[in-house]
Amino acid sequence: MEGYLVELALNGPKRWVDEAMAFYRATGKEIALAEFADAHGRFAQGEHYVYVLDTAGMMLAHPVNQHFAGKDFYRGPGS
Repeated sequence: MEGYLVELALNGPKRWVDEAMAFYRATGKEIALAEFADAHGRFAQGEHYVYVLDTAGMMLAHPVNQHFAGKDFYRGPGS
C-alpha cells in the first residue's frame, strides 16, 4: 500500500511537469517563461508551481518570487 501511495503522490506532479514541458515546446521560450513566471498562470496553483532553472543553475522563471529570476541557484540565490 505504501508504494501505491508514493506512486499516486508522484503521478500528479509528473503529469504537471510533462504538461509544462509540452507547453514550452509548443509555445516557445518567451511565451512559456512568461507563463511560468505568472503567479496566476496555469502552472501556479497555490503552494504548488513550476519554476525554471537552466542547466547552469540560473533561475529563468519563478511565479512566487520573481526577484529570483536571474539568480544563480547552484551558488545560492544571494549570488
